[in-house]
Amino acid sequence: MRRKKSKCIMLALLLVFISGSLQVSAYELYGHKLTNGVGSSGKSVQKYYIGDGARTYSGEINTAMSDWMSTDTYYGSYYSTPINYKLTLTQSESKMDIYKSEIVNSYWALTTWYEGSRSTYVNAENSDWTWGKIELDSDFGLLSYNKRKAAIAHEMGHVMGLNHASTNSLMRSDIAVCKEDITKAQKDDVLGIRSIYGGK
Repeated sequence: MRRKKSKCIMLALLLVFISGSLQVSAYELYGHKLTNGVGSSGKSVQKYYIGDGARTYSGEINTAMSDWMSTDTYYGSYYSTPINYKLTLTQSESKMDIYKSEIVNSYWALTTWYEGSRSTYVNAENSDWTWGKIELDSDFGLLSYNKRKAAIAHEMGHVMGLNHASTNSLMRSDIAVCKEDITKAQKDDVLGIRSIYGGK
């Protein structure tokens, strides 16, 4: 999610036009994924880490992750995923880190992907990755609680392999600006995760 300012009405009209004239995918993928997966419910666990500056938003972060792990509770067993993450206080154990920027950026939150050492950046459209970094903007607190949770869950989707989607889902690029009612993965988002990692 890269832009704070978005023309919601124009985007909505564009989406209506596109969906009326083309077959729009329910979800979009990068074509690559976390090399070690997203855990396996009841079998293995991945870890996520919250940096000092981002701990102000621990409630939103932990709830967003809990929602990703509970999709079958919301939508039924067909929408189960193997997502299984646990919070760690040891950054080196983590496969997904959340930090807060010290400066104001042009985005509310941003994800970057890394392979091997945490200094080797990769393009998610060209390569698998072993670790994802989510950076919250310094003025992230200006968003409402629901929009903060949605933005964090959206970025978690990027770390797990979901790209921006054209449908009315969590992975819309303007989720933190235009949508107050979507705060967790929607069915299309879950189907995207299942297409990468399978179900439980």
